[in-house]
Amino acid sequence: MGRSRWAFYELVNVCPFLEVDGRSATLDSFGSRLQQFWLPDEPILYVGKAGTSLSARTSTYYSTKLGATGPHAGGWWLKMLAILPELTVHYARHSDVDAAEIALINQFAHQLSPTSRANLLDRNRVGPFANVRIPGYGNKAHGLDPVWPWPMRAKVVRVMLPLPQGAGWRRKRREPDDLHPESTVCGHKA
Repeated sequence: MGRSRWAFYELVNVCPFLEVDGRSATLDSFGSRLQQFWLPDEPILYVGKAGTSLSARTSTYYSTKLGATGPHAGGWWLKMLAILPELTVHYARHSDVDAAEIALINQFAHQLSPTSRANLLDRNRVGPFANVRIPGYGNKAHGLDPVWPWPMRAKVVRVMLPLPQGAGWRRKRREPDDLHPESTVCGHKA
């Protein structure tokens, strides 16, 4: 698995407290952790659904900065690969994209070779390499923190706003949905 050194440093720049199993992440520890989910004999790296057009879906994927949870952070492990520009998107139309995504991931897991399954760190939540969340099972046990939890950990955030005269600070509670997606970093609202 060729990993992108640049992508790791971009991620750490946005998520400076990135950890692997509770310890500060290094290029080697982070890369080694991703390697534990790499499936070298599998050509499928990610299965995703597009509730909108494929063009809109891929556009939001590529425009979402590494480290941001929106507008589309799914498949972010792909962005850690040096081969990202060489990958091809294959697609099929389906009337029920949620059911299709679940069926494809379940089929992938069912047909995974015994060798690949034995080498996985998490053998209970099996899916393509970049599917961090497995529908019906939750996130893979990857030990990476704080990176894009599903569902969001924080339901309410505190935002410090200056008083009109600059005489101090006041607190204002805001729901995460009230914040602009670009202010969402490392799974936490900024």
